[in-house]
Amino acid sequence: MTARRLIAFGLICVPATMMGMLSQQYYFSGILAAVALAGAPGLLQLRMRRDRQMLLLVTILLVFAVKWRLAPLREIGYSTLPLFSLSPLMEYSLAHVMAQALLTYLTALLFLHREEGMPLYVPLLSANAMVLAGNIPAIGTGTTKSVYLWLSLAVAGLTALYFMTFQVRFANRPSRRPFMASILAFALLALALAGGAVSSRLLYKHRNDVDVFLGRLTYRLRQSSSVGFSRSARLGSVAAAQAEGGTAVALRIFSEPPPGYLRGMAFDTFLGDRWDVRGDTSEAAPDRPAVTAPPPESGETALRLREAPEHTGEWRVLSVFPTGRTDHAAFAPLGAVYLYAREGAVTVDREGAPISSTMQGTASYRVAVPKEASFAEIHEARRSELTALPEIVVPGVRELAASITRECRTDGETIEAIAEFFTSNFTYDFGIEIPEGEDPVTHFLLNRVPAHCEYFASGAAVLLRLADVPARYVTGYLVGAKNTYGGYWIARDKDAHAWVEAYDAERGWVLVEATPPGGRPSPEAGRLRQLWDYLKFRLHALWEALVWGDFAGFAGVLKAFFHDLFRAAATSVWFWLLLGALAARWVWRRRKRRAPRRGAVTSPEVRECQLLLARMNRHVSSRGHVRAPCETLGRFAARLEAAELDLCAGWYRHYTDVRYRSEIPPDAIEHLARELEAATTPRER
Repeated sequence: MTARRLIAFGLICVPATMMGMLSQQYYFSGILAAVALAGAPGLLQLRMRRDRQMLLLVTILLVFAVKWRLAPLREIGYSTLPLFSLSPLMEYSLAHVMAQALLTYLTALLFLHREEGMPLYVPLLSANAMVLAGNIPAIGTGTTKSVYLWLSLAVAGLTALYFMTFQVRFANRPSRRPFMASILAFALLALALAGGAVSSRLLYKHRNDVDVFLGRLTYRLRQSSSVGFSRSARLGSVAAAQAEGGTAVALRIFSEPPPGYLRGMAFDTFLGDRWDVRGDTSEAAPDRPAVTAPPPESGETALRLREAPEHTGEWRVLSVFPTGRTDHAAFAPLGAVYLYAREGAVTVDREGAPISSTMQGTASYRVAVPKEASFAEIHEARRSELTALPEIVVPGVRELAASITRECRTDGETIEAIAEFFTSNFTYDFGIEIPEGEDPVTHFLLNRVPAHCEYFASGAAVLLRLADVPARYVTGYLVGAKNTYGGYWIARDKDAHAWVEAYDAERGWVLVEATPPGGRPSPEAGRLRQLWDYLKFRLHALWEALVWGDFAGFAGVLKAFFHDLFRAAATSVWFWLLLGALAARWVWRRRKRRAPRRGAVTSPEVRECQLLLARMNRHVSSRGHVRAPCETLGRFAARLEAAELDLCAGWYRHYTDVRYRSEIPPDAIEHLARELEAATTPRER
């Protein structure tokens, strides 16, 4: 058994041990270690071409992919996996099966015959398997962070030893390594162990940021997927939507003021680690809108979400254009009364909050909201539902609620005190670590650890219910970004949010924001991204008008398209700068074409030389010899010599010597004139 094969055996066993401890599936790790031990001595070797080795790797990956689909890791011991990973690459069951596949391939390498021995990339596969295994949550296993750290250091040390086995020997050098080389090798090993310890701690500390980065990176590969809102909201689902989608646009809304909080789901039942809808729901019935309400447009049906108040005054209308990322969901602000749709139905709860929808994922609709909304008083049975809590709420949480609301006399004071408690005593962080065996919301409230919006909303709802204030947990979008090209507001996946709606006996339903300002969605949006989204929106609007046969709407979309582009160009500084640059270039080119060409200033000496040259050219042309436009004076003189005109040829050579001097002396010009007279006298004829 060579040292390299022995180290490779260790690089297989360490991640397998970690995976077995976290997943509680020791049979796979045990079988893998036994098979690897049988292949480590190298007694059983199979010759296989390189292309077939790659085929073996692909086959192993396919087999484990089928295993992941048929029997994914859902339970660890007697516990169900809580929440879910923020990153789609690092989903628990997928990470588990990927680690198994990598370790299986590493074990297969021990049985493959290679002339150069084990390959160089063995530690890389082992490290990846270790990372994937570490993504599995430690539930009821007794595995602590220190265990993972020590096993990670073991992988780092084995990796350094493995690379030390690759030595290049020279023929004219001794085979023994000098003493200093051994010292350097041990120093590199210590450096590798130290680097592994530091990187392991940093990775563990910033694992949530890594998950978010990987989620947004892999989202690019599957942009067509839908985020969606379901009737059961597990803590972490909103954070997953934010991480996966990033800046992908889910809704486009036309509204004069900012839409603000758009509800997608309102939950009335708290189950510890998730929220559910257990109250009565009904289908929104078609209805004739109130006299003061906006009338439906051609082809629309007015669906009544809740009972319309008698005196509403002015109304606010939101036109919502989904992009297909929120299937089976309708979004409306608190207090919405009517939803105008061309097709489909909407299911609502007792308070008129949309629960589900059968409208197409890209079908547009309108929502009418009275500017001064009023709400009916809730019944006692409904109050009991909205103040109920599971038995997992510990006395410490009840004492916390009592201490916060001790001096409050009204529902409004209670709501304000609880919201102030969160914004003053907590900080926002994208992710939260829940110790083993503890209730998530209880741990969050009592230890005041940083968390994301779902924990703030859940904690606020729990405290409000303990103070006997009806409250419900709401998920949707906090919309504050505007597309300046189209004049509409956009809700992106990263704008997904969770908040609370509480019932105040004096005001009715009010919105409660418990998340600190640092954790609320930001309104920024790049100009280029806005322009691209606007073009996609207008193309979809044109297509939707054609599908419905609304030719008037088609013409209206085209008109709005050109109007918006003209308005955006007229208000853009860059457009005017570009237009000014193009205009300046056009004027410059026009002036350049029209400007008269001015010749170079000619000295009197040069002018006299040119006159003498013209006389000689006329003389030789009368003898039948004309200089070509591209013919030099030297070549023309050689041609005249061949024609036995030696005096003329000599004059041209003398002229070249005089003409192209930096300064032409006057006597040289006189000498040229005398030679010209001599060459053109009748005696030469």
